[in-house]
Amino acid sequence: MKKKYTILLILPVLLSAQIICSQEHSFTLNDDQLIWQNVYRQNLKLNDIEKAIRLKGQFEEFAVSDTQIICTLKPFKLDFKSLGKKSMFTSIYIQQMFLTGLLVVDVKEGRHRVTFKNLKMAPKEDTALWSANDIEGIEFYALKKHSPGYRKNFLKNDVEIFEYNLKKLVDFKTNNKDDDW
Repeated sequence: MKKKYTILLILPVLLSAQIICSQEHSFTLNDDQLIWQNVYRQNLKLNDIEKAIRLKGQFEEFAVSDTQIICTLKPFKLDFKSLGKKSMFTSIYIQQMFLTGLLVVDVKEGRHRVTFKNLKMAPKEDTALWSANDIEGIEFYALKKHSPGYRKNFLKNDVEIFEYNLKKLVDFKTNNKDDDW
């Protein structure tokens, strides 16, 4: 009888730990650098993607080749309120810092791969917590310091905010309405 109660008490803890650890995200660790990467199966041409990126107004310093677009992400404030997150439960660096990085879009046969590299968190100005020169790679906030793996708080709260914002930045859906009268 005691074993049944013990199992019933421990089971919710084990299940919640699995949910936190198994949350899917698009971040991978490559040469000690955290990158965000997704592949989309949309039949978009390179110039349509470039046009959509430019229209967002969030990128600069474009380099375009036959199959690739590379540009820089301007300082971008992460939106956590649209996800229903409250300030009290959101990491302070997400609330007060801006995301910058490099966007690489590779186009190949009806699909395109979107990669954010060199992601950094930077304060826009001096605050009580940071000076304007305190620029840290996202790895500082996402990875454990002395052991491999992600920080629990990053997986539990922050990764959802990054996923939402980065996916919103690379939503290249075009308006395909035929408005020809």
